[in-house]
Amino acid sequence: MIRNSPFNQDGQKFVQSIFARLRVNDSHALLRAALAGEGIVMAPRVLVQEFLITGKLLTILNEFTPPPRQMHLIYPAEPKRRAKVQVFIDKALRKFTDPVAI
Repeated sequence: MIRNSPFNQDGQKFVQSIFARLRVNDSHALLRAALAGEGIVMAPRVLVQEFLITGKLLTILNEFTPPPRQMHLIYPAEPKRRAKVQVFIDKALRKFTDPVAI
Protein backbone atom coordinates (compact mmCIF):
# COMPACT_ATOMS: atom_id res chain seq x y z
CA MET A 1 0.00 0.00 0.00
CA ILE A 2 1.25 3.47 -0.85
CA ARG A 3 0.91 6.30 1.63
CA ASN A 4 1.71 9.97 1.14
CA SER A 5 3.67 11.12 4.18
CA PRO A 6 4.53 14.73 5.03
CA PHE A 7 8.13 15.60 5.97
CA ASN A 8 10.33 18.62 6.63
CA GLN A 9 13.87 19.00 5.33
CA ASP A 10 15.93 22.12 5.98
CA GLY A 11 12.76 24.04 6.83
CA GLN A 12 11.02 23.00 3.61
CA LYS A 13 7.81 20.95 3.74
CA PHE A 14 7.17 18.20 1.20
CA VAL A 15 5.14 15.03 0.75
CA GLN A 16 6.77 11.72 -0.13
CA SER A 17 4.97 8.62 -1.41
CA ILE A 18 6.04 5.61 0.64
CA PHE A 19 5.26 1.96 0.01
CA ALA A 20 4.30 0.26 3.27
CA ARG A 21 3.93 -3.48 3.76
CA LEU A 22 2.49 -2.95 7.22
CA ARG A 23 0.21 -0.20 8.45
CA VAL A 24 -0.93 -0.12 12.08
CA ASN A 25 -2.68 2.31 14.38
CA ASP A 26 -1.11 0.91 17.54
CA SER A 27 2.26 2.34 18.54
CA HIS A 28 3.22 -0.81 20.45
CA ALA A 29 2.55 -2.97 17.38
CA LEU A 30 4.76 -0.57 15.42
CA LEU A 31 7.49 -0.93 18.03
CA ARG A 32 7.26 -4.74 17.96
CA ALA A 33 7.58 -4.69 14.17
CA ALA A 34 10.68 -2.48 14.35
CA LEU A 35 12.30 -4.69 16.99
CA ALA A 36 11.52 -7.77 14.87
CA GLY A 37 13.38 -6.21 11.94
CA GLU A 38 10.29 -5.77 9.77
CA GLY A 39 11.55 -2.54 8.25
CA ILE A 40 11.76 1.19 8.85
CA VAL A 41 9.27 2.85 11.18
CA MET A 42 8.48 6.44 12.04
CA ALA A 43 7.72 6.50 15.76
CA PRO A 44 7.68 9.03 18.60
CA ARG A 45 11.05 9.25 20.32
CA VAL A 46 9.37 8.75 23.70
CA LEU A 47 8.29 5.29 22.50
CA VAL A 48 11.69 4.16 21.20
CA GLN A 49 14.14 6.06 23.42
CA GLU A 50 15.19 3.09 25.58
CA PHE A 51 15.84 0.98 22.46
CA LEU A 52 17.91 3.76 20.91
CA ILE A 53 19.99 3.96 24.09
CA THR A 54 20.60 0.20 24.17
CA GLY A 55 21.34 0.05 20.44
CA LYS A 56 18.43 -2.27 19.65
CA LEU A 57 17.13 0.42 17.28
CA LEU A 58 19.00 3.07 15.31
CA THR A 59 17.87 6.40 13.91
CA ILE A 60 18.24 6.96 10.19
CA LEU A 61 17.22 9.74 7.82
CA ASN A 62 17.63 12.31 10.59
CA GLU A 63 17.53 15.16 8.09
CA PHE A 64 13.91 14.25 7.25
CA THR A 65 11.50 14.94 10.09
CA PRO A 66 7.75 14.54 10.23
CA PRO A 67 5.74 17.64 11.01
CA PRO A 68 4.88 18.11 14.68
CA ARG A 69 1.68 16.50 15.88
CA GLN A 70 -0.76 18.16 18.20
CA MET A 71 -1.56 16.66 21.56
CA HIS A 72 -4.47 17.73 23.71
CA LEU A 73 -4.75 17.28 27.47
CA ILE A 74 -8.39 17.14 28.48
CA TYR A 75 -9.39 17.48 32.11
CA PRO A 76 -12.43 18.67 34.06
CA ALA A 77 -13.01 22.40 34.38
CA GLU A 78 -12.72 23.02 38.10
CA PRO A 79 -12.62 26.36 39.90
CA LYS A 80 -9.48 25.19 41.67
CA ARG A 81 -7.45 22.57 39.83
CA ARG A 82 -6.41 19.55 41.88
CA ALA A 83 -2.70 19.37 42.64
CA LYS A 84 -2.29 15.90 41.10
CA VAL A 85 -3.91 17.12 37.86
CA GLN A 86 -1.54 20.11 37.74
CA VAL A 87 1.47 17.85 38.41
CA PHE A 88 0.42 15.62 35.50
CA ILE A 89 -0.08 18.62 33.19
CA ASP A 90 3.33 20.05 34.09
CA LYS A 91 5.07 16.69 33.57
CA ALA A 92 3.31 16.08 30.24
CA LEU A 93 4.27 19.54 29.00
CA ARG A 94 7.93 18.97 29.92
CA LYS A 95 8.00 15.53 28.31
CA PHE A 96 6.12 16.28 25.11
CA THR A 97 7.30 19.78 24.22
CA ASP A 98 10.82 18.59 23.44
CA PRO A 99 11.17 19.38 19.71
CA VAL A 100 13.45 16.37 19.24
CA ALA A 101 10.90 13.96 20.73
CA ILE A 102 9.08 13.35 17.48
